[in-house]
Amino acid sequence: MKRYLYLRILSFLILFGFGTILFGEAQSFTFDFQKNFDLPLTKSISEKEPTVENITGTLMNLRQLKGQEITLEADIYFKTIRNYSLIEISLQGAEKEELLMHFSRGDVEFLPKYGSIIPGARGKFHFKNSEGKPVHVTAPLSFNTETRYLVRMKYDKDTNFSVIVHQQKKDEKEFAEVWDSGPLKIIGSALFDKAVVRLYPSPESTIIWDKEKSGALLKSMRQYPKYYMEAILNHITIKNKK
Repeated sequence: MKRYLYLRILSFLILFGFGTILFGEAQSFTFDFQKNFDLPLTKSISEKEPTVENITGTLMNLRQLKGQEITLEADIYFKTIRNYSLIEISLQGAEKEELLMHFSRGDVEFLPKYGSIIPGARGKFHFKNSEGKPVHVTAPLSFNTETRYLVRMKYDKDTNFSVIVHQQKKDEKEFAEVWDSGPLKIIGSALFDKAVVRLYPSPESTIIWDKEKSGALLKSMRQYPKYYMEAILNHITIKNKK
């Protein structure tokens, strides 16, 4: 009877796109937006116009992650990249902790390694401990449209964090690794209890279901049609190894 009840509960969680699977001491949380879409929008009041309500993104609560090794993985495809908007995906804690991937584009994004201007978005990644002390790294590559990315950030408690990026270009069948940051030494530790998708705060920003690509369509609107970014988020996976 207990086994039957466990299987029913597990099936319910997977059906609604939020799996919590225990194998020994490891935990895995998956938000699969290709199978299920139910994202409550987070909002804020505009400082300049108190009567205006801005859409800022979405928040997914987790149980507190206390593992020695925590991985945040995002499967994302950029549809439109224009200047002065942003998309962020992160793990956050009750204090100031954050494990964050940030995608944006300024006036000109120059890639010193190749001596050229990149066509897409800049990818910036950072870890921040409970005292708000950050460690930053910027990917030496362009995040482009018509390309699917698998971005994985790993946090090793009290020691380091790292970033690995895989990409799958149009008409390609497999992902290929294009960048590995290697271990980056961090300052202090962190506890995370929520996954956050942040958009540029605007009444026009939103997250909707994309029928064509079957995922969460992130519309980060700073000023349409000049300044905005659109991306399809297929899934977010968080792994917690104790």
